[in-house]
Amino acid sequence: MSLDEVATDHAGVVMTEFVPERDRCLRSTADHAVRAGSRTADVLARAAGITGRYSGR
Repeated sequence: MSLDEVATDHAGVVMTEFVPERDRCLRSTADHAVRAGSRTADVLARAAGITGRYSGR
């Protein structure tokens, strides 16, 4: 088991950001969201037995 903390909120871990004017999360290209989303994808891939590609470690 491991714990991966990311420098973003819950929306950022899926490469989105909350936009109050739209009352929903929308895709984000902000660096913190992209890094966190990539790490999330890597963790999920490793849990599924697939080699991840996240290179930010």
